[in-house]
Amino acid sequence: ERERKILHLRFFEGLTQSQIAQQVGISQMHVSRLIRRSLEKIRAEIAVGEDEQKQAARAAEQS
Repeated sequence: ERERKILHLRFFEGLTQSQIAQQVGISQMHVSRLIRRSLEKIRAEIAVGEDEQKQAARAAEQS
């Protein structure tokens, strides 16, 4: 939930990492780490979804 809030503040509210850190009560460096980790998770989930779509398309072509 905290990561979701941080991503929302950064990408939808346009706050800087320092502003987010003050609002959430953690260091700017920790905000940076949390954003990086969260984006890595999102990228991995997207990659898995794309792989599943490719597999489904191949299966449909073979049918």
